[in-house]
Amino acid sequence: ANPVRMTSQAADSMTLPTLVRDRRFVLYTVAMMLSLLAVQGVIAHRVARFEETGFPVTTVALWAAVASAMSLPGRWIAPRLAVRFGATRVQALIAAIVAASVLLMVDGTSQSQMISHFFLFGLAFGAMVPLRAMVMGGWFSGPGYGRIMGTQWTAVVLVAAAGPFLVGTIRDTTGDYSMSFYLLAAVLFAAAFVIAVSGRRELTH
Repeated sequence: ANPVRMTSQAADSMTLPTLVRDRRFVLYTVAMMLSLLAVQGVIAHRVARFEETGFPVTTVALWAAVASAMSLPGRWIAPRLAVRFGATRVQALIAAIVAASVLLMVDGTSQSQMISHFFLFGLAFGAMVPLRAMVMGGWFSGPGYGRIMGTQWTAVVLVAAAGPFLVGTIRDTTGDYSMSFYLLAAVLFAAAFVIAVSGRRELTH
């Protein structure tokens, strides 16, 4: 049997209960929830974090702009690596790199830590963006693909919206951002692990 045709037929006929029973889809969706929750928390608070450690807001904002520009090479490089090494493997590695960039924010008092954070985060975040479509496109195709992607992203966004609030709450409770970013790094490492595991799961219905 043609595996591409089988995947396409499965995507066209999938309902929400069927998706929930698909362990690969569920695992990968959980990983996306974790990674976006952490990313949203970082983006919402990173200027305040580095300002708190003594850097001028204009300097931090400039490097945030550099990070945004650095996302462009990542968007070009990641799909090529995914074709060669597998999308979930590459995405798991990139999630771990994002986690490493977050750890640079725990202390965040040196210029090298700040610059390294924005450089790594920008490059890796850009690389993450196209990989979800590649992973899901490898598992599902046909007219049902858009519906499946929309269903997944709705769940992901609703959970990830808590990221900035969680970071702010921990910062106000502890009086410092360090614990927040330790937690977000751990969440990203967990997401990397779950992405890798999801890539090893067979499609189940």
